[in-house]
Amino acid sequence: MTTFKGILRRLSSSARAEREIEDELRFHIEMRTRDSVAAGLTPEEAEADALRRFGDYDGVKAMCREISEQRRARMNSKTIKGIIWAMLGCGLTLRLTSEIRPLAQVGDVLIWIAVLWRLLIHLRTTAPDQQRIKAAGQIPLSIIEPALHTSITERPITRIPAHDRHGRTPVERLLSDDEEAP
Repeated sequence: MTTFKGILRRLSSSARAEREIEDELRFHIEMRTRDSVAAGLTPEEAEADALRRFGDYDGVKAMCREISEQRRARMNSKTIKGIIWAMLGCGLTLRLTSEIRPLAQVGDVLIWIAVLWRLLIHLRTTAPDQQRIKAAGQIPLSIIEPALHTSITERPITRIPAHDRHGRTPVERLLSDDEEAP
């Protein structure tokens, strides 16, 4: 039962994570303030110096929040995949060992649910990342591209001019090059 409570706690911990990030950043600023006070600055000067030396507080907080959300998403994904494997195992066990027809059918249903759920997760991970597409201002060319761990924004965009100096389109240039090749 403790494991189940731990899973539920991890799944619903966004408010707690936000508090932890805030506490951690405040701790670093307070430590820097204490060091500055020990070095001889007044508490007000020390806090101002700590904030200045810390840098972009809101930017760091946003970055920490993003990292926390990514970590939580990975944990949720692992939990869901574990549930899928357990469901598949139960379904196979019922299907293969039960001599009672309705229990074998329940096993079939569990197997199908697990397989379809896993397929859905797979398809969601291979879908193009909409934020990267919007950032690049382009439409996706393939759903395979994210699986190769490349992004549209990482590659330079090479523009092909509509016409060359002779007024030919790219297709006309290719056709004329083919005719000149032999």
